[in-house]
Amino acid sequence: MILRSNEPYAVIALDERDFGPHRRHELSISLTLAFLLSARLRFHFLMKDDVSREVDRAFDQVLKDLPMESKGIAYRKDLRCDGKIRLLEEAKLVVTSDLQIQKRMDAGSSPNIFLDFNSGRSQFIRWRFLENLEDDILKQQIIVYSKLINTVRDAAQYLGLLGRLGAIERKIADLISLEADPSVNAENTRRTAVAVVGGKFPPK
Repeated sequence: MILRSNEPYAVIALDERDFGPHRRHELSISLTLAFLLSARLRFHFLMKDDVSREVDRAFDQVLKDLPMESKGIAYRKDLRCDGKIRLLEEAKLVVTSDLQIQKRMDAGSSPNIFLDFNSGRSQFIRWRFLENLEDDILKQQIIVYSKLINTVRDAAQYLGLLGRLGAIERKIADLISLEADPSVNAENTRRTAVAVVGGKFPPK
C-alpha cells in the first residue's frame, strides 16, 4: 500500500517475542489499544509475514465487541530495515513494546506509547512526548485508554485472575476507573474518575 504524502499515520511495532503462542495476552492488549486509537489516526502494523495469521486470530477476539470506528490498521509485512526506519520516523505516533524502538523515538522527542510487559510495573503502559501531538482529542484518548487498561490489568492481577481474564482481552464492556483505592476504603468505590459503557464514553 502506498501512503499519501500528506496522510498522518501511526505505527505499531512490537517486540518479536510478543507474537509467540505464550504471549497472546500481551498481543491482545497491544491490538486493543491500537484499534481504539485508530478511530483518530490510521495505523501501520510492522510484522513478519509468518506471524500474520496469529495477529488475525488475536484481532478476531479483540474486535468482537469493540465499537467499529477505525481509520484502519494496515499490515506492513517484511519491510527492509530502511523502510521500517523511514516509516517510524515519519509517524505521528508510535506504539511499541520494543525497547530499542522506544529509545529511538525518545531520542527524537517523538510521541510514543511504550508497552512495558517485562518489568512487572503496575503502570505498564507509559506515554512520552504527547505534547508534540497536534490532535488534542487523540492525546486525551491515549491517556484515558492507557489508564483504563492499566487499571483493569491491575485489578485482574490483584484478584489472581490475570492469566484467565487478561486485560480487556476479548472485549470492552462497562468499565470504571476510580480516583482512590477501594481496598483502603470501601467508600472509594463511589469516587469514579472515568466510566466507559459498551466501549464508549457516555456524554457527561
